[in-house]
Amino acid sequence: MSHVNRPTRSITSLAAGAGLLLSTAAVVLASSHTASSAPPGGDCATPFPVAELESGDAVTGLTVAKGTTPAGFTGEVLGVVEDGIAPGLDMVMVDLTSPDIDRVKSIWQGMSGSPVYAADGRLIGAVAYGLSYGPSQIAGVTPFEKMDDYLGAASRSTVTLDRADARAVARSAGVTQAQAARGFKRLSVPMAVSGINPARIDKVARREYLRTPLAGASSGAAVGAETIVAGGNLGASVSYGTVNYAGVGTATSVCDGEVVGFGHPLAYLGATTAALHPASAVYVQPDPVGAAFKVANLGAPVGSITDDRYAGISGAFGAAPKGTVISARSVFGSRSFAGTSTVTVPLFTGEVAWYHLATVNDRAVDGMTKGNALVSWSIKGKDAKGKAYELKHTDRYLGSYDVTSEGVGELPDLVWSLSELDGVTVDSVTSDSKIVTDAKRLKVSEVHRKVKGKWVNITGDLTLKAGSKVTLRAALSGKGTPVYRTMTLTVPKKLKGKKAPLWVRGGYDHAGQGGWGSLPGLKTYVATKVRNDQVVAQLGNAPEGKAAPAQAVSPATSNVVTGQKRIRVIIK
Repeated sequence: MSHVNRPTRSITSLAAGAGLLLSTAAVVLASSHTASSAPPGGDCATPFPVAELESGDAVTGLTVAKGTTPAGFTGEVLGVVEDGIAPGLDMVMVDLTSPDIDRVKSIWQGMSGSPVYAADGRLIGAVAYGLSYGPSQIAGVTPFEKMDDYLGAASRSTVTLDRADARAVARSAGVTQAQAARGFKRLSVPMAVSGINPARIDKVARREYLRTPLAGASSGAAVGAETIVAGGNLGASVSYGTVNYAGVGTATSVCDGEVVGFGHPLAYLGATTAALHPASAVYVQPDPVGAAFKVANLGAPVGSITDDRYAGISGAFGAAPKGTVISARSVFGSRSFAGTSTVTVPLFTGEVAWYHLATVNDRAVDGMTKGNALVSWSIKGKDAKGKAYELKHTDRYLGSYDVTSEGVGELPDLVWSLSELDGVTVDSVTSDSKIVTDAKRLKVSEVHRKVKGKWVNITGDLTLKAGSKVTLRAALSGKGTPVYRTMTLTVPKKLKGKKAPLWVRGGYDHAGQGGWGSLPGLKTYVATKVRNDQVVAQLGNAPEGKAAPAQAVSPATSNVVTGQKRIRVIIK
């Protein structure tokens, strides 16, 4: 069932798996450089039938604990758990040893995909599971003969053992039978994001599309495609550049420009457009309560991951997949920073936009501070008919706790909404931010009208003539001396003889019209949204999704404006 035995079949059709695999254990260190090295020649392994395995059979394998060159390990087969991974997909139990495995007393996260060979050199499968109870040198292996077959049934994230299997594992691992009976769980290939710590954003950004990846530090690895060999490091990312969002495991087999690895899913994306990366391992960190984990530097993309399935990931060497290009620049006093990230999996576009914008702000500010950010942005893409569109806006955002993340604004929300629309693409996102430390708010405290050349505070009902123009002044408190903004409204003739409310409110309390469930709705929302640093006067109530009968907007201020006043207007 391998690629070598069926040359007309691609190894990019792997078995499907369960949800996003995340962990608090491992860190991915990422690079945004471009690689140009040639892909490896490959091993084109021949699968060893699991049905022919017997307890006590000797095995060998390859994995990387440091650098890029695979080192060997040895072991023996303990048994086979029938249908352990999924119906029709057995799990092979092996006891492994090597200087690195013995040092950390465990197989490790990041070892997923490490090839395990029979005595005759044929490939039994990929290390993919570790014992559930804690660190152990016992591994569960996904059979290679099934790793390029699409499985219709869901795989299990944990595999329990019957009494006989538990006894065999207990004897080999030196644990109690009860501990062994807990079975196996998948070795995580944790996804990490470089740039800003996601935990900081989580304090201020409550969004359904923000997951909980690990934090990684940006650090380039000068490695190329030639290092992706059986037992070598294998990386996969949903974005790369300033923000790298990726996981690192191990390649199981390489053949004719294609690679298969991990032995279980990365994020269960199915058919996907993730980027393929080489990586260089820094070290393997022991963990006294769980599996050890590998720390690695991610290299530049050298191809595409086309499938993320139950039994592993696979892809091809070549050009990196195209994606949404997110570019941002942030200025803070004399400091500035600019960066670009490419998101190749649309599912993650909104999330990466959050991390990217926050990272660029963070690098410019270089510290947590209150303040406000004036942000000008543009989103470009194509609608379901292939017609180009552009949304653009300028707004001010308040950072009462951490301006680098709170000052990101709603741009990622719009990006995420667009990426969720059928047939709509997001091709590019650009943003330019100017950050200052002024975190004060202005508040609408009074509304004035000129009477005999003087501004008078409106304290009761206001009588206006239909068709006339009225100039209003909003008095804004919050910065010592009041700040004033004027607006001129035309009273609609259709309101003659009626009473209507006049709302004067800060832009921070105003929402644009239009629905977020369609591209036209989002266009309307952006076009009608009052800036957070402006004041809007609305005469008459605004029906859901529609504008008020009359509206006027003030010039911008240098702060977010909140608060509102309601005045009853009698129209003659």
